Amino acid sequence: DDVKLLLRVTDCGREQPFLISHLVRIGMLSINLQPIYEGLAQHRWSDAQLMDLEQILAKQDYLVDFKFAMRGEKIIAIDTIEKQRVTREMKFGDDSAGTNKIVITSLRWAPSAFFYGTELAFAQMHQQFIVPLVDLTNRVVAPAALRQVQAAIQSQMKHYSYYKVQAQMVFPAIASSVKRFAIIQAQLDLARVACALERYRLAYGQYPETLDALAPQFIGKLPHDIINGQPLHYRRTDDPPSPGSGA
Repeated sequence: DDVKLLLRVTDCGREQPFLISHLVRIGMLSINLQPIYEGLAQHRWSDAQLMDLEQILAKQDYLVDFKFAMRGEKIIAIDTIEKQRVTREMKFGDDSAGTNKIVITSLRWAPSAFFYGTELAFAQMHQQFIVPLVDLTNRVVAPAALRQVQAAIQSQMKHYSYYKVQAQMVFPAIASSVKRFAIIQAQLDLARVACALERYRLAYGQYPETLDALAPQFIGKLPHDIINGQPLHYRRTDDPPSPGSGA
C-alpha cells in the first residue's frame, strides 16, 4: 500500500506542462522503484501484488511525457517573449548579492521584429530539434539523434542572429533532459520485466530460459531496449541464497 501510494503521488504532476515538474517526478520514481526491487530480491511479493505493481507501472510513459513537457516549455517561452514585447521589459531574479531582487531591463527601443523573431526561433528549435529526439512510433531515444541535433545547433551558432540568442542559450539544458526521460523509462521497463520474472518463478519454481516465455501470461508485451530498439538482453544465473538461509 505504501509503494502504491508513493506511485500515485509521483503521478500527480503528470498533467503539469512544466519540464521541472516532470524532472521532479523522475527523481521520485527512481526512489519509488527501490522498495519494489528490494521486495523482489527477498521474494516478498505475492503474485497478486506483482501483477498489480506491473499494471501500475505499465500505465507510465515517460517518452510521451517528454513530448508533453517540451510543448509546455515551448509555449511558456513564447508567452514570456510576448509579455516582453507588450511591456518592453525583461525581468529576471538576481541573487548574486543574497538579496534575491528582481532586475528589470528596458527593451523600450527594441523593434517588434526582435520579439516575433525570437518567438519564431523558440518554435523552430522545439519543432526541428527537440521533438524529434524521441521517436514515439518506434519508441527509441537514439544518442546519435541527440549528437546530430547538438552539431546542428553548434553550426547555427557560428552565424550570429539576434533572434536566436535566447533559444540557443536554453537549448543545452532542454536537450540534455531527454537523457533523464530515457533513463527513467528504461528503469521503468526493467522493473516491469522483473515483476513478470518473479511471477514466472512463483508459478514454475524457476526463472524462464528466455524473456519470450513471459508474454502474454505475465506481461502483456515485452518492452524493448529504447536506445537501439533491439530486444532486451537476458540470461539466467544461479539463484542467490534466500535471506536468513544461512548459506
